[in-house]
Amino acid sequence: MKDYKERTLGEIVTDNIHAKQIFEVNKIDYYNNGQQTLREACQGKIITVEDIIQGIGRIKIDIIDRDDKMNKLSITELCDYIVERFHRKQNEMMDAISVMFVRVVEKYQATYPELIGARNIFELTKAGINFHQVKEEITFFPFFRNMEKVKSNHGTINEQNKSIVDSVKVLKNEQKLQAGAFTKIRQMLNDYVLPDDADNLFKATAGMLQDLEEDLHLHLHAENNILFSNALELFQEICQ
Repeated sequence: MKDYKERTLGEIVTDNIHAKQIFEVNKIDYYNNGQQTLREACQGKIITVEDIIQGIGRIKIDIIDRDDKMNKLSITELCDYIVERFHRKQNEMMDAISVMFVRVVEKYQATYPELIGARNIFELTKAGINFHQVKEEITFFPFFRNMEKVKSNHGTINEQNKSIVDSVKVLKNEQKLQAGAFTKIRQMLNDYVLPDDADNLFKATAGMLQDLEEDLHLHLHAENNILFSNALELFQEICQ
C-alpha cells in the first residue's frame, strides 16, 4: 500500500484516479485544493489519514477507467479530452437537469420552497459554467496547444503573452465558485436525502445533480492539478 500521508490530494488522484471515490464520500476537496497534503486535509475531520489510505487500498478496480490515463496525455491531447469528456457531457447533463428541475419546482415548491432557491443557483451556475467553457475553448486551450507546437519547433514565446497564462488564476477562482455553488445546492437539498413524498422525477433530478457535481469535481481536478500545472511549467520553459 502506498504511503500517501505527505502527498498532495492532486498528486494522489493523479496517481490513482479511484481515490476520488474515497475523497468524495468524506467531502475532501481534491479538485480546488489539490495542493493540500492528505495530512493537512484530514486535520479537523473525524476520519484519519490512515482511514483514508486504507480506504484507497481497499478499492477494487473491475474495469479500466480511461480517466486514469489523463496524466499520461500531452497538453494538446488533454485539452481535447477535457472538451469531449467533460464540457460536452456536462452541458448535456445541465440541459437535461434544467428541464427536469422546472417540473420538480412547479410540483413541490409549496411544500419545499428551498427548491426555488436551489434551482435559481443551478441556473446561474449553469450560465457561468457555459461562459467559462467558451473562454477555455476559444482562448486558453488554443494558447496551450500552441505552446506545445512552439516547443516542438524549438521556439520561444514573447513575454507579452504572459498575461494569458496569469489569467489561469481567474479560471481557478471561477471554478471554486462553481464547486461552491453545487455544495450549496446539495446542502439545500439535504445532501440528496429526499422526502418520502418525492416522486420519480424528483429522485432522478437529485440523482443527476449529484452525478454532475462529482463529475465536475473530476473535471476541475483534470484542469487544476494536471492541465494548468503542465501548461504553466511549459510556459516557463519556452518563455523568452
